[in-house]
Amino acid sequence: MAQDEVLGTDTVKAGFLDKVNDDVAELFTAVSAATSGSGVLVSADDTTIGYLNGKLLAGSNITFTEGSPGGNETLTIAVTLAGSGGSLVSADDTTIGYLNGKLTAGTGITFTEGSGGGNETLEIKVDQTGVPYLLVSSDDTTAAYLEDKLTGGTAITVTTVSPGGNETFDIDWVIPGTPPVVVSADDTTAGYLNGKLTSSGGVSLTEQSGGGDENLDIALSLPGNPTSLVSSNDSTAGYLNGKLVAGNLIDLTEGSDGANETLTVAVDMTEGAAVRVSSDDTTPGYLLGKLTGGTNITVTETNGGGNETFDIDCDISTTNIGKALVSADDTTGGYLNGKLTAGNAIDLTEGSGGGNETLAIACDFTEAANTTVSSNDTTAGYLNGKLTATSPITVTENNNGANETFDIALSLPGNPTALVSSNDSTAGYLNGKLVAGNAIDLTEGSDGANETYTIAVDFTEAGNCTVSSDDTTAGFLDGKLLAGGGIDFTVGSPAGNETLTISGEAATTSNPGVVELASTGETLTGTSSTLATTPLGVMSALTRHLAKAASGYTIAADDVFGNTILSNTGASGSTTHDMPSVTLGDKISFCVTVAQYLRLDANGTDIFRYGGDASAAGGYIRSNVVDTSWECVCVKNGEWLIQRLEGSLLYDV
Repeated sequence: MAQDEVLGTDTVKAGFLDKVNDDVAELFTAVSAATSGSGVLVSADDTTIGYLNGKLLAGSNITFTEGSPGGNETLTIAVTLAGSGGSLVSADDTTIGYLNGKLTAGTGITFTEGSGGGNETLEIKVDQTGVPYLLVSSDDTTAAYLEDKLTGGTAITVTTVSPGGNETFDIDWVIPGTPPVVVSADDTTAGYLNGKLTSSGGVSLTEQSGGGDENLDIALSLPGNPTSLVSSNDSTAGYLNGKLVAGNLIDLTEGSDGANETLTVAVDMTEGAAVRVSSDDTTPGYLLGKLTGGTNITVTETNGGGNETFDIDCDISTTNIGKALVSADDTTGGYLNGKLTAGNAIDLTEGSGGGNETLAIACDFTEAANTTVSSNDTTAGYLNGKLTATSPITVTENNNGANETFDIALSLPGNPTALVSSNDSTAGYLNGKLVAGNAIDLTEGSDGANETYTIAVDFTEAGNCTVSSDDTTAGFLDGKLLAGGGIDFTVGSPAGNETLTISGEAATTSNPGVVELASTGETLTGTSSTLATTPLGVMSALTRHLAKAASGYTIAADDVFGNTILSNTGASGSTTHDMPSVTLGDKISFCVTVAQYLRLDANGTDIFRYGGDASAAGGYIRSNVVDTSWECVCVKNGEWLIQRLEGSLLYDV
């Protein structure tokens, strides 16, 4: 079929095309004006056009979800009550849930769900059976029985009497067998000797007379263990032949190798003048030059030239001889009877006055106040002054004036010992320390005998439901739950086993509620009065969309609503696109961006028309001239009208 070339400068026939162009231009102007603000107004009085995502606001229990951002956008409106339970604890609660998730059973409370999967109910009951109600203080988070809340400390035993019956508690202080040993004043845990003493390499601990008058044998075990250390800082023990090193003038000789070995240390005088005063001495010499007599000391060489010796003598006739110093900082020497003073419970006794004198140091237990509480105690005293008892502990002195003992006992009966917390300054009985709050009954049993205290929830009291811990007024659910816009409450089985049904209303122009969203096609059709649309749906209908087609494809009906510009950007050869069946009002634009043919094939018997020229039924148009652009608009059934042509098109005839 022959092809004609139609130029954009060709004369448009008659006034018909002029009229069409004017009408289309008018339509574009109106659409452009609406597009600038999405074209949505709340009412006839609204002065500002906006997008749906700005004009629609989500009320209580309503959520908006934007879909396909930047593409064919939609706006989904959902009611958050459906399928989520619908219950909130308070106005500050951010998560809706079912009653079986929002209500939690405390101590002595049970929940029972009825008619599972049907018209469900939630039964709340008090279960007193086996419920522990005792708390140590108001800060205690877990209730328990006395046997779990009272524990025996050091030397205290706690025994349950009559288990399973009318149980009582026997609390005793046990002295025999109490581990009395602590390592230091800072030791927080007393223990027995066999636990407090530990042995390391070369030392063994042996317990003797197990279960009787026991003792602990501490022995040094040398065989097979290298136990010698040079100093307290030495990190590695070793044998003597490895730890002793022979220096100048010293010979080390090992004897009886492999048996009862010995190590002989000898001076080798054949080495000459090798004596040094210290490790810092830079010049060795003989003893004669290295030893000098100081104050009251004389040094005398004997057997000169033979087996020489040194005689070192102290002149005891000098007044300073025999005087002691307390420390290196002491500036005045003195005799022991002047430098040692007797402290508390210490006696100093000088013996053999004027002869070979001695000084006896003894502890005098007849003196008062020998006991201190700790190493920081500045004042010693007797036990009966250092130990004090606080109720319910009693301290009793026995054998007064003889071999006295102290009896320490725990005395509970008749003493109010309950404290609300560690900060409570006054102990009291349970019936004074426990106070019944809202819907709680406290009942004292067996008055004057083995008394009990029953704590129960009284559900006959009105208004047991509070919204939060800050709620000052309790009430029933139908008074505590308020229905917002679009929400209905329905009480079921009034005056019986009541339930509360929460449901969402249908949305209207004046009432928030549940509404179905319109699709993009339904939004463009614009005939429904019950569907809601989204800013994304309106944008998809009014915003122009640039499509880059590097290869041919079938143009969909949604592409010809006037918001699509199709180019051949990226194409390396000719591209052919199938047009959809033409419908009045359809519009789509095209642009050639690379020097390859962009071809459009009409659907069925549809034609392309430009002025007075037209393609064959089911014919095609094409162009490969860069920057050629045009629009295809349907103003007549079965025809695509070509307008706004810039450049040139080829079409079949």
